[in-house]
Amino acid sequence: MYDRIIKLIGEDNFKANVLTHQNEFLLEKWYDEINAPASVSNFLAIHDWNREKSAVIDMKGNIIGNAWFDTVTIKKDFILVYSNDKGWNILKEDGNLLNPDIWFNMISPTEITGIFTVRNNEKYNFLTPDGNLLSPDLWFDGTSQRFAYTPYSVV
Repeated sequence: MYDRIIKLIGEDNFKANVLTHQNEFLLEKWYDEINAPASVSNFLAIHDWNREKSAVIDMKGNIIGNAWFDTVTIKKDFILVYSNDKGWNILKEDGNLLNPDIWFNMISPTEITGIFTVRNNEKYNFLTPDGNLLSPDLWFDGTSQRFAYTPYSVV
């Protein structure tokens, strides 16, 4: 895994790369900006200032899905992508969108792995790991997560 992201300052701008534990550069190409997720991930978000676009690369420097977006963020090992024209979606590791037919005003991971809270037109729903809405015909005014607590063990 990578150790740290470094930025080298040149005459006109600065570029970023990843320095490994072996003090070698991980990527052949240098990028305008590289953002690593807080959790351990096999992906990095990159930004190209000339294009004003962001993408996701794997640890070999390959752009996932060969696609550029207006914003990219990696949360809980999920790649969230934003298009100014469409909204938010999830980019899968194979480079395909989780559900290319539905884009959202907001998307956020829940405490349940793989389930996302989504919002469209001030109404909320949940997106399942397979890309389907939990309740396609019923949208909610808000969402709340409640977890049951059992003070004893069931044997």
